[in-house]
Amino acid sequence: MKEKIAPYIHLFKTSERYYVYDVNTDKILTIPESVYNFLFDYDSNKVDKSVVDFVGNMKINGFLRSDRIEVSEHPVTPLLPYYLKNKLRQLILQVTQNCNLCCDYCNYSGLYKTRTHTANTMSAKTAEKAIGFFIIHAKDSEIVPESENFFSARWFDTTYIN
Repeated sequence: MKEKIAPYIHLFKTSERYYVYDVNTDKILTIPESVYNFLFDYDSNKVDKSVVDFVGNMKINGFLRSDRIEVSEHPVTPLLPYYLKNKLRQLILQVTQNCNLCCDYCNYSGLYKTRTHTANTMSAKTAEKAIGFFIIHAKDSEIVPESENFFSARWFDTTYIN
């Protein structure tokens, strides 16, 4: 005999309403108490026609499937190691935290408790290492120039990178 697989849902209720969260559709639906009770005890034999119709309508609309997603991954996930190693497209260096603009949206403006402006600055050596790292890891990127004028790429390759 084939085992019955319950739908991939989560049931919950408030003081006034009953709900089902359908995992496969990522939707929350308000349902009647009778449907909630049926879904809570899926093998119930005492079900009236209105519950059967309501549940049938939910299934027709793509709800209450028993599918279980095993792996969820972006289609380009397998390419990420290559992109990280060879196709970086942007380098942003925060060379100082000593800005005097105090923009409302800035996380250093003092409006956030996590950060404020300080006199911290990036050393030239750190900047040079970052640029060298970027040059090596952007070798297959179309937007990074392949000229000697881009921060003397060969000098960084031989000086800071193994």
